[in-house]
Amino acid sequence: IMEKAYQRDIRLPDKLSVIASNTYSFARFLYPPLTTIALPMYRAGGRAVETLIDPQLTKKGQFANIIVTGSVHERKSCKPINCVEG
Repeated sequence: IMEKAYQRDIRLPDKLSVIASNTYSFARFLYPPLTTIALPMYRAGGRAVETLIDPQLTKKGQFANIIVTGSVHERKSCKPINCVEG
Protein backbone atom coordinates (compact mmCIF):
# COMPACT_ATOMS: atom_id res chain seq x y z
CA ILE A 1 0.00 0.00 0.00
CA MET A 2 2.72 2.43 0.93
CA GLU A 3 4.62 1.72 -2.29
CA LYS A 4 1.51 2.23 -4.45
CA ALA A 5 0.72 5.46 -2.62
CA TYR A 6 4.28 6.67 -3.26
CA GLN A 7 4.04 5.75 -6.96
CA ARG A 8 0.82 7.76 -7.25
CA ASP A 9 2.21 10.71 -5.29
CA ILE A 10 -0.25 10.16 -2.43
CA ARG A 11 1.44 11.64 0.62
CA LEU A 12 1.32 9.76 3.90
CA PRO A 13 -0.18 10.73 6.27
CA ASP A 14 -1.56 13.91 4.66
CA LYS A 15 -3.83 12.10 2.19
CA LEU A 16 -3.73 8.51 3.46
CA SER A 17 -3.04 6.90 6.83
CA VAL A 18 -1.59 3.38 6.98
CA ILE A 19 -1.54 1.15 10.07
CA ALA A 20 -0.31 -2.47 10.26
CA SER A 21 -1.99 -4.97 12.55
CA ASN A 22 1.18 -6.42 14.00
CA THR A 23 4.44 -5.06 15.32
CA TYR A 24 7.03 -5.69 12.64
CA SER A 25 10.68 -5.14 13.55
CA PHE A 26 11.27 -3.32 10.24
CA ALA A 27 8.31 -0.92 10.61
CA ARG A 28 10.42 1.90 12.03
CA PHE A 29 12.82 1.71 9.08
CA LEU A 30 10.18 2.25 6.37
CA TYR A 31 9.51 5.65 4.88
CA PRO A 32 7.53 7.00 6.51
CA PRO A 33 7.94 4.84 9.61
CA LEU A 34 4.91 2.53 9.82
CA THR A 35 2.42 2.82 12.67
CA THR A 36 1.58 -0.61 14.09
CA ILE A 37 -0.86 -2.16 16.53
CA ALA A 38 0.60 -4.92 18.69
CA LEU A 39 -2.04 -7.56 19.38
CA PRO A 40 -1.59 -10.38 21.91
CA MET A 41 -2.11 -13.18 19.37
CA TYR A 42 -1.17 -16.01 21.74
CA ARG A 43 -3.62 -14.77 24.38
CA ALA A 44 -6.35 -14.26 21.77
CA GLY A 45 -5.85 -17.81 20.53
CA GLY A 46 -6.09 -19.13 24.07
CA ARG A 47 -9.35 -17.27 24.63
CA ALA A 48 -10.72 -18.67 21.34
CA VAL A 49 -9.94 -22.23 22.46
CA GLU A 50 -11.53 -21.61 25.86
CA THR A 51 -14.63 -20.36 24.10
CA LEU A 52 -14.79 -23.44 21.85
CA ILE A 53 -14.60 -25.89 24.73
CA ASP A 54 -16.97 -24.01 27.08
CA PRO A 55 -20.32 -25.86 26.86
CA GLN A 56 -22.20 -22.67 27.77
CA LEU A 57 -20.77 -20.86 24.73
CA THR A 58 -20.96 -23.66 22.17
CA LYS A 59 -24.75 -23.92 21.97
CA LYS A 60 -26.00 -23.81 18.41
CA GLY A 61 -26.41 -20.26 17.16
CA GLN A 62 -24.76 -18.63 20.16
CA PHE A 63 -21.80 -16.31 19.71
CA ALA A 64 -19.25 -14.95 22.14
CA ASN A 65 -17.52 -11.60 22.02
CA ILE A 66 -13.86 -11.83 22.94
CA ILE A 67 -12.09 -8.57 23.63
CA VAL A 68 -8.32 -8.43 23.72
CA THR A 69 -6.36 -5.27 24.21
CA GLY A 70 -3.27 -4.26 22.29
CA SER A 71 -0.95 -1.32 22.12
CA VAL A 72 -0.42 1.24 19.39
CA HIS A 73 3.11 2.05 18.24
CA GLU A 74 2.40 5.41 16.68
CA ARG A 75 4.90 6.51 14.07
CA LYS A 76 4.67 8.73 10.98
CA SER A 77 2.44 6.73 8.58
CA CYS A 78 -0.83 8.03 10.02
CA LYS A 79 -2.27 11.15 11.53
CA PRO A 80 -2.43 11.33 15.35
CA ILE A 81 -4.61 8.61 16.86
CA ASN A 82 -7.12 9.35 19.60
CA CYS A 83 -7.61 6.03 21.40
CA VAL A 84 -10.79 5.46 23.34
CA GLU A 85 -10.80 2.89 26.09
CA GLY A 86 -14.01 1.09 26.77
